[in-house]
Amino acid sequence: MNALLPFILSLIAMFVGAQHEPNEIADTPSPLQPLEIRLAKPLKWENGCLDVSFEFVNRSAKPVFLPTIGIYIDVSAKLLSSVPEKNGSERWLNLYGVSDIVPMLSVKPLAPGAAYHDGHCVISTVDVADSGSQIWREVPVRGRLRISVQYYISDPNQPKPPRKYVATEPPVAEVTTLAVPIPCPDGGCALGCDGPPSIEESEIQLVPNIRPHNQEWIERGNERNKVLRNLYPCSE
Repeated sequence: MNALLPFILSLIAMFVGAQHEPNEIADTPSPLQPLEIRLAKPLKWENGCLDVSFEFVNRSAKPVFLPTIGIYIDVSAKLLSSVPEKNGSERWLNLYGVSDIVPMLSVKPLAPGAAYHDGHCVISTVDVADSGSQIWREVPVRGRLRISVQYYISDPNQPKPPRKYVATEPPVAEVTTLAVPIPCPDGGCALGCDGPPSIEESEIQLVPNIRPHNQEWIERGNERNKVLRNLYPCSE
């Protein structure tokens, strides 16, 4: 298994690249979008996980259609790069949703003015790995949280009249987002360390999470954490 891990990580990177890409979604939804995301209650750390409770509200005069899979929760991270234009830029690590494999499209309507409530308790750390250096480490959930949801303005499963010589295009989902600051745990954050953690440009997120059996990967990750902590006190 350990010998296959770099190959598995490369496949994971290819898979994630073909899926929903959180970095390409705007943080602030357009006021013209029919679906609104809002927090049902403030974010709060409870028993080591972050309680995220939210709802979607249909602000339009027509139903919108929510897929059974299409909710994503991401946490911010700060990129460490040798390229000045990239260094310090914001990246997003997924906490919920990206590991979902898209099945046959299934949707449920949300009536005008109606609200749909959902919530998740997300873990306090995210795993990242550097397959080239054979490093695996954990970074804290800190900085900003982003909730994204896909929806359709018409039923994507509704049959459309066939048009001769015109190929049927698959339905395209709309996306709306909400980004909010993550509070410090009850014990508080270290002074000035309430922002996002740092990640190296060579590090990718594991989706789904595969913890290496080789203890050397983990030990090298601990060493990288020490180095980053010395260079950037709030890096983790």
